[in-house]
Amino acid sequence: MTTEIKKQGLLIAKALETGLRVRLRVGGRSMTPSILSRSWVIVRPRDENEIPPLGTVVMLQTTNSPRYIVHRVISSNGEQITTQGDSNLAPDEPVHYSRIVGIVASRELFGRRLAMRPNAWSRWILRHPTAAHKLNHLIANVLHCVAGLALRRREEETAA
Repeated sequence: MTTEIKKQGLLIAKALETGLRVRLRVGGRSMTPSILSRSWVIVRPRDENEIPPLGTVVMLQTTNSPRYIVHRVISSNGEQITTQGDSNLAPDEPVHYSRIVGIVASRELFGRRLAMRPNAWSRWILRHPTAAHKLNHLIANVLHCVAGLALRRREEETAA
């Protein structure tokens, strides 16, 4: 991991600690189709005693690493939560609640801001992780194709 990425993660965490909302671009396909790679998300600070309910998408620092990830809460006990990317087959290592730096409040998809709340989709993902993994990959491939076509059309229009 480069020093620049570490610095960005620390800056984001500090901004959230001071109570600011942060708009950031996420990478990777672990949350598709809920959050596409290179999409913008709005992360709000987590209240000190807030325990995010199952299905909530959170930003947290991973164990033994300065890396920050955005994944969905799939289980919790009084002390720790377990998260998992919607497209991942295996859950992440359980972490203490103190590792959560923020809650993903919304995401931007094709220019529209959409709220990120636990809903029927997130409940289905929690109940059927293997089927969700396969369906997510299919949807992600379709969305990436549509986004690529839209980008190509925009480039052709600007070139003309």
